[in-house]
Amino acid sequence: MQGQFNCMHRTNDDIHHVYQGFLTDICDSPDRPEIILSDNPPLSHHKAYRLNFDHHGGHGYWAVDRLDRDLISCIAKSGYCDDFNITYRALRDHFTIRFMASGAIDVNVRGKQSYRVPAGKISLHHVHKNEIVDVTYPRGTVLSCVTLYVSAGYIQTLRRLLPRESRQNFQEILNDSFGLAGRELALEPYDKNLICQLQNLTASGELKRYFIKSKTRELLCALLKNYASPAGQTDRTDSIPQTEKFKRVFDLLEQNYISPPSTQELSRKIGLNRTMLRRGFRATYGKSISQHCLERRMSRACELLSDKQRNITQIAEELGYGHSTNFTASFKRYFGILPKDYRSHYSM
Repeated sequence: MQGQFNCMHRTNDDIHHVYQGFLTDICDSPDRPEIILSDNPPLSHHKAYRLNFDHHGGHGYWAVDRLDRDLISCIAKSGYCDDFNITYRALRDHFTIRFMASGAIDVNVRGKQSYRVPAGKISLHHVHKNEIVDVTYPRGTVLSCVTLYVSAGYIQTLRRLLPRESRQNFQEILNDSFGLAGRELALEPYDKNLICQLQNLTASGELKRYFIKSKTRELLCALLKNYASPAGQTDRTDSIPQTEKFKRVFDLLEQNYISPPSTQELSRKIGLNRTMLRRGFRATYGKSISQHCLERRMSRACELLSDKQRNITQIAEELGYGHSTNFTASFKRYFGILPKDYRSHYSM
């Protein structure tokens, strides 16, 4: 069964209750020490649910799927009007693995450590029983990520898939309370493409669940590949020269998204013709070059709108728009709301 939760009809307490129920679903399993999911969790009648944010609380969605007893996925593409905080107590040990395509998440384990999961990183966190964890989704950021909640038993199953000489290297990470936190792995183009496929999925029912389960396993395999040799050397599909070229294009656009180079300039820089460039970039990242640049500009616009010292004209100029009306029209097409309304709802 599936559930739909629209933030426009719910208070923050309501949203927190839904999320807390989901986390209890993950962690509570007193009769099955090898798994993290109970047979009768608070959301036991929902194999999947979707939490939609409207413009009063943010925009976008979380899509949560209970794939089996050992694995839950949360696909997120969302932004928030203010810092959005979730607090929970872990009822059992489990692992949280975040694949961050964009945005950032702040995590605080009370009395132990705080860290940020930044864009372009993979973070693995071993959450211990009875730990109190605060998770903050910062205001103004545009979040695009996949989070996997995995049982401790399943993590050990994954570890045994590695070559014998590599298992100790991975076990050392698992033994660390914060795993990769603070020294995260880079999220590669292959991983970002998997995230895009999950976010753009059009299937439904069991086919959808099967697809999500397959792609989340690919993400887990991408993580394990970093430990496939004793030295933790990577053996990623993006090591081939052509994929490295698309990564170089991505990096160039990250630096120049307000006034990006033309496809002709990019083609000349990386040594590919424009057709191969356009097709290869879309295949790697799941979006066109222009869509990527627009997404980055709109993300930056949200950040700038939170600063009331800047007026709309100044923001438009900083983002490379010739006139504020062009910026306003572009912002409304993207978010469905005017910049001034976004500012009144989302900024302090």
